[in-house]
Amino acid sequence: TVFNRPKKGFEVPLQRWLRYDLHHLVNKYLNNDFLNQQNIFTISEVQVLLNQLHSNNPSDAAARVWGLLT
Repeated sequence: TVFNRPKKGFEVPLQRWLRYDLHHLVNKYLNNDFLNQQNIFTISEVQVLLNQLHSNNPSDAAARVWGLLT
């Protein structure tokens, strides 16, 4: 039964969400104009991170972008 099984984790598809389903949030809150107004993050570093998110080797970019958004 479900109650007797060991815990089993699951991965959240952050990369897919941030590239597609939640792309509008990335565009709204991590665009250069908004970042410039907030003056919290270094715009060039955020751009590097976004480029990495959309690359063939995103590494941990999705988790880092999610951290910026939240």
